[in-house]
Amino acid sequence: MESRRARAGRGTYNDPNETGPTFAVVAEEWFADRAARGRTPKTLTGYRSILDTHLLPRFGDVPIRVITVGQIEAFERTLIEAGKARGTRNNILRVLGPLLGRAKRLGIVAANPIADLDRERQTVERPKPTTINSTQVELLASVIDPHYAPLVVFTAYTGLRAGEIAALRWGDLEFDWDDPSCQGGWVRVERSASEISVNDASRLGLATVRPGLHVGPPNDRTPLVEPPAMRAGAPVG
Repeated sequence: MESRRARAGRGTYNDPNETGPTFAVVAEEWFADRAARGRTPKTLTGYRSILDTHLLPRFGDVPIRVITVGQIEAFERTLIEAGKARGTRNNILRVLGPLLGRAKRLGIVAANPIADLDRERQTVERPKPTTINSTQVELLASVIDPHYAPLVVFTAYTGLRAGEIAALRWGDLEFDWDDPSCQGGWVRVERSASEISVNDASRLGLATVRPGLHVGPPNDRTPLVEPPAMRAGAPVG
């Protein structure tokens, strides 16, 4: 066992006599910080679900300074025994890691025990996305309901997310009317629509434009998007 003196010298020793705030207190502060930073309602709902379902029942009353790598590994084993899929377990760790990381940055804990977990545990093989070229886009648009054909083309050439498209207004489209082909222009992305239950909206303090639908700022998006087709008639791929 490494001596307390050595760990104190590296700044990774927590004095058990100075327990500090509980995990629950720090978790709620972390969640409030994420909400203040503009995370989407869908993202916040996912965080809230993981906190309430998994993390708070297990660590809520525990002083956050005394949580160890061994306790987190034991927690992960209980998730495996409960039949939780690897993706679910990793989603939980993706909430726990940043939460503990913020606590470290604020000086609440000396180290983030998640950093010492086996990285293999946190790796999930994700399928590679399927891409289509411009010919396939046009083919797809030609075989579906004509009412949705413009939506297919617009989505393919802008790369906007479903929620961003759902929240668009005509005023968000800026065309270069001096261009006879009308290929020049911009799409202004200032909002994103998210489906959210009435209970979750109430709990998060979110206003809804109708029951189950919240419109707020987009998540990590450049405000102006210039589609390739609008720039120079460029193909999708």
